[in-house]
Amino acid sequence: MDSNSEIFDLEYLDSEYFDPKKNTLDKYGHIRFDYLFSFWVFAWFLIYYFTNSKNSKIGSFIKTYCNPSVALYFAFVENLFTFILLLMFQNTIWTAFKFLVMMVCIKILPIYLLRNEKLRPLYGLLSLGILFSIYNIYLFINDTNIYAVYSRTIYSLMEGKNETPLFNLVDTIMKTLKI
Repeated sequence: MDSNSEIFDLEYLDSEYFDPKKNTLDKYGHIRFDYLFSFWVFAWFLIYYFTNSKNSKIGSFIKTYCNPSVALYFAFVENLFTFILLLMFQNTIWTAFKFLVMMVCIKILPIYLLRNEKLRPLYGLLSLGILFSIYNIYLFINDTNIYAVYSRTIYSLMEGKNETPLFNLVDTIMKTLKI
C-alpha cells in the first residue's frame, strides 16, 4: 500500500475515533455540559459575581481584570443567531422556548446582573482568549474538538432532541412534575 492510500484510508476515517457521539456524549446520550463553552462562561460569571474583592488580592484581581461581560455579550450574540435558526428551521415552538429560557438563565440574567460593574474591554477580551484557549486544550485532552461538540449540539437542537444539558434538565423536571 502506498503512502497516499494510507493517509486517505476510508476505513480509518469511518472508525469510532471520528465518531462525534463517542466523545461528546455522556453515558446517557446527552452532550456533556463541560464540553459546552457557554457553561464555562457561566462558571466564570459565578466566580466573578460571588468574589469579594475586599478579602484578598486574588479577589481584587478577579474583580479588576476578569469581568466576564465581554464573553457574555459574545455568547449572547451567538445564541441569538442560533435562536433565529431554530425559529426558521425547527418545527416545534417547545424547543425554541427551552432555548429562550436557557438564554435568559445563563446569558441575559448574568449580563443584567453585571450591568453596573466596571467593564474593561481589553482585559475582558484577553480573559476570554485565555479561557477559550484553556477550553480548547481541555477538549483536545478529552479527544474531541469544538467542531464535534457544537455540530452535535446544533444537530440536537434542530432535531428537537433533548441532548443538551439544560434541555435535558427541563424535560426531567417536566416528567417529574408530570406536566
